[in-house]
Amino acid sequence: AINPPTLDSQRQLTYLVQIPAAYHYSRLIKNIPPTPGEVNGVPSIPVDFSNVEGDAAESLPEIDDTGTVFNFKIRDNLNFHDVPPVNGRPVTAEDVKLAFDLFATESPNRGNWLTAVESVEVTGDKTLKITLRQPFGPAFQVLFGNNDGGPWIIPSEVIDSEELSNTKPIGSGPWIFDSWEPDVVMRWRKNPNYYDAPKPYLDVIENSLVGDP
Repeated sequence: AINPPTLDSQRQLTYLVQIPAAYHYSRLIKNIPPTPGEVNGVPSIPVDFSNVEGDAAESLPEIDDTGTVFNFKIRDNLNFHDVPPVNGRPVTAEDVKLAFDLFATESPNRGNWLTAVESVEVTGDKTLKITLRQPFGPAFQVLFGNNDGGPWIIPSEVIDSEELSNTKPIGSGPWIFDSWEPDVVMRWRKNPNYYDAPKPYLDVIENSLVGDP
């Protein structure tokens, strides 16, 4: 079987946790899906990690002249999943800061973050300022886009609950975590309140946890 140790994406670095996390969590920025094309006459899907857009953030951040201060605005229509204990409440800048603070103190992959980020400051209910120690070219991808195991946005209610963090993750992503049967399957269902409706197009996801015989 291929079970993750837990589903705590801030404290577990394994791909068994990080890949499923993308179903139920949001990040500040996400990659724009590539457009299929051709390379030397061969059908191909080009990968361009520089092509990004806002996810939890309503757009790419405003950046000051020094290239070190990033001002983000969280989407007004971004809500956590409509399940207890969050019950579909709006995502706030304070949620983002708490999740990022947890990542900075407990994630096995916090090295890039600690090296690059000087501070995360809440400037309003839906706004926050992230200041870097110096300009960092791949900040969108490495720090804010989660291409390198960066922080996910998690409600404070989950951060404060070991049970929810480990076995019942709740986010604001396109699918709602439904169940985990060790050695069998993980299941998600479509988030009907996703900010980018009518996406996602799949009503259900089932990930088999049965390994090769």
